[in-house]
Amino acid sequence: GGGGGGGGSSRQEGQSKAAALDRVILYGVPKQEMYHKQMGIYEELEGQRIDDRPCFKHCNNSSSSDFLYFSKEYGGWLVAPSLGNDKCYMFVSSSCRYPSSTTATWALWNGTSWRYDKRITVKDSTVRRPYQTRFHYNWDGGNPASEMPDVIPKPLSETQAKAIEEESTNRVSGASAWNSAGTWEEKSVKIWARARLGQLIEHIGALHVQDDDASFPGNRCRGDGGDGGKIIVFRIIKVNSVSGEADIVFIRNRRRYGVDMEARISIDVQMDAQSFTLNIKVELSNNQAGLPEFSIDWGGGDFWNIKKRERIKNAIKKGVIPPLSDQVATIIEEMKDK
Repeated sequence: GGGGGGGGSSRQEGQSKAAALDRVILYGVPKQEMYHKQMGIYEELEGQRIDDRPCFKHCNNSSSSDFLYFSKEYGGWLVAPSLGNDKCYMFVSSSCRYPSSTTATWALWNGTSWRYDKRITVKDSTVRRPYQTRFHYNWDGGNPASEMPDVIPKPLSETQAKAIEEESTNRVSGASAWNSAGTWEEKSVKIWARARLGQLIEHIGALHVQDDDASFPGNRCRGDGGDGGKIIVFRIIKVNSVSGEADIVFIRNRRRYGVDMEARISIDVQMDAQSFTLNIKVELSNNQAGLPEFSIDWGGGDFWNIKKRERIKNAIKKGVIPPLSDQVATIIEEMKDK
């Protein structure tokens, strides 16, 4: 009985070595951000398993020694500089037996705390023939892979090549291959547009707005140039969130663009020789007439004075909302390259 068990183990090892090693690809962090070097392809380490799950080593960069593996301590998959390390760059809580099966959000260590990042994704990157993979039905009738003939590519004839080129040329730019007629298709670019709109808003500089209320002669903010005018200065501190939709619609071989978003922003206000912070919410769309709608979260403070509120609201409407609305045109222009 014992000998039979040993023979079975040897056969399994032989099958494991004959099979191609699995690969996964980890992506989602752009070049300019921390942990971009940890992105890329990870290859399974032959014979190395932790908690009956495969371990993977980064193989994009020869100088990298990063590993992707399962940890009971973290209760999920993690990326760390060595196997079994108690410190890691990022992790995802999941008991899946394979990292590409995880659906939870990855958490990244920023030096002081964990930050969740929905951009991080792991996908299976193993190149398999359909009858070799464990994820497909074995439609070859059970024949071993070694008995299957190799697929030999056949060159296109000149006529076929020309037909494909003409089809590609006539297809509306950006439309999917199935929509060769360019009849109707809607393509969402909201993830990119939300991040891009936030970047554009945060790069808006200080906004000096004339205060129309002449009843406040002492209403000159310090640092406004000393010209004696009544100025309110607004500075964008942070874009707290951007939500909404951004779509490219292909109709009869023409592209149409739609942006309908909401931005929540914290701004610093300097007026009457005082400085304070306000939060505003603004609706940004390319389909609205006139100035975008906005609201102000006064958040307490000395805003019980209705006249003071009106001065601030009018200044925001006149000097802050227009440059925010202008960013929609930039988004639309950049969508033309998508």
